[in-house]
Amino acid sequence: MKLATLNNGTRDGQLVVVSRDLQRAALAPIATLREAIETWPTSEPQLQLLFQALEAGTAAGAFDFDPALAMAPLPRA
Repeated sequence: MKLATLNNGTRDGQLVVVSRDLQRAALAPIATLREAIETWPTSEPQLQLLFQALEAGTAAGAFDFDPALAMAPLPRA
């Protein structure tokens, strides 16, 4: 599973799940990486399901991923 943070105008950005080949991404059901880490026992299964759907080509709202648009994973760390 690959995760990235995209700039959405907030201080912590938007967490996205990224395909293995870095070509596609989908917005994560958890807003930020910080939130995901703090709630890992419940967030990890959700992120894994989204990653599997992304890899299968069935993730709703998937979009082309541009790594150049990614922020630091934890911008305020």
